[in-house]
Amino acid sequence: MYVSDQKVARNIPIFALLVGPWLGVSQGIWGWVLDIALLFAVFEVGRVRGFRWTTLLLTLGYGIAVITAGGLINFGNIGFLPWVGLLSVWGREHSWSQKSNLFWCLVLSGIIGVFSIIPVIQQGFVGSEAIQKLVNTMLDQYRQTGLLASLNQQGISETEIQASLQQTFQLLFLFVPGFAALGSIIEYSLARYLFTRWFTPKVKRLPISSFFRLPWYALWGVNLGIASYLIGDQWSWTILRIFGMNLMFIYAVIAFGIGCSIFLYNLRSPLLSGFIKAVLILMSFLYFQVTIISLILLGLFDLVLNFRRLPE
Repeated sequence: MYVSDQKVARNIPIFALLVGPWLGVSQGIWGWVLDIALLFAVFEVGRVRGFRWTTLLLTLGYGIAVITAGGLINFGNIGFLPWVGLLSVWGREHSWSQKSNLFWCLVLSGIIGVFSIIPVIQQGFVGSEAIQKLVNTMLDQYRQTGLLASLNQQGISETEIQASLQQTFQLLFLFVPGFAALGSIIEYSLARYLFTRWFTPKVKRLPISSFFRLPWYALWGVNLGIASYLIGDQWSWTILRIFGMNLMFIYAVIAFGIGCSIFLYNLRSPLLSGFIKAVLILMSFLYFQVTIISLILLGLFDLVLNFRRLPE
């Protein structure tokens, strides 16, 4: 019996949803590549067969992975980002706008990213002992490279260096949830953009500068982050303060990405001469810190002003 290449190509995403999770668990290869491949499969099956079939196939695939992993005990080895693709498929079937669909998928991606590091936090990865180990490692590297001796000659003692490193690592570890959320958000955004560009003929030439557009009510997340930080700081609620800090950090990075998209979008404008474009690029590098702040503010205001005049 002859099997056409087209029929095989249609069945590859279904096969990926059923076998991909098991392959990732059994071979220990779950990571960005597998997440993006499964997201591609979810998008394609959802586009062709709809939300219900995609949900059934993905559930069966994860069920097989759970059974082969030895039950729920080893469930932490499984990634859940492909489930965000289901929300995208569901939103498209219920006539969500593209920007609303993207926003809620990014929210779910961030939540999944934070939940994925909870076992790591429970194991004490961000505890005082882990910080002290990193500080000792950095001091050993300073000794080996001779940097510690050079700093001592400048009047900076080893105790001061150790205290400075400890404060730095403590501050960085406060943003571990934010980094985890951003990792998932970037991963999902990359998969969605590549799938839209490669596998959707109508928008095959979609420039990345016109891809990121969020609804106006996304600004409430910024307000929530600021309020959480201020209330937590005022009443010494550490968890609430850290939540606010991480939420503002996430929004700053996303707004910076939107600001960069606006900047690139306007650079493509035929109304600007090559000289003006070169001057804008040069000034953005010369005043780098001002550029970062400006792009973040530009990205935030774009939520309500739509500087690129993208269709709603």
